[in-house]
Amino acid sequence: MAENLNRSYFEILDELFTGPNAALEKYAKVRITQYEMNLWRKHHLPLKEVDKKAKRYFNVRFLGEGSRIDKASPEALKKAFESLHFAVGKDSGDPSLCSGCHQRCLRLVNELNEALKRDGLDEISDAEKFLDFMTFDYEVRTDENGQPIEEKPYGFLIRTFHDADNRKEFRAMLQMLKTEKREMSMQDIWKIIGFKKKHSKISK
Repeated sequence: MAENLNRSYFEILDELFTGPNAALEKYAKVRITQYEMNLWRKHHLPLKEVDKKAKRYFNVRFLGEGSRIDKASPEALKKAFESLHFAVGKDSGDPSLCSGCHQRCLRLVNELNEALKRDGLDEISDAEKFLDFMTFDYEVRTDENGQPIEEKPYGFLIRTFHDADNRKEFRAMLQMLKTEKREMSMQDIWKIIGFKKKHSKISK
């Protein structure tokens, strides 16, 4: 199907942000699933300690309805991880080789940039940084001395993820803009969100 490169600002942002099938939601889901499953696959975290939602999604989406990781053959697991890798589709660093959910998000960001440019707003200067912020934004937990904390005895760094909150904040701002029939660059939206976080507190 031919792309409509003249879609409006809000039409593109709706496909990126709105609903369970939104591009950013799907991309975030496959990225966190890959991360969680790799804790088991590469760091030997016991399967029972892997995030339940990630395991269930991996079972249903990549192994097949009714399948279970602990019962799958090595061949079935290999094929499932290859499919997951394709969905995440980012490792090459070459945009022409992007695949799956990543490709869809990158296409939408490029389309959004065209709409922003048409409307005289600042474009997203680094698409990959924007996608990371919206789908895999985290900080590594540190101890009182500022040293990264490892999960022992498995050796992986403990992460606190923020991307779900980032998407939630953006959706709220976009809904307000849509109601007011205003447009704004992604950078300016984040500046307002950051200002609110810094200079306000939760009412009791």
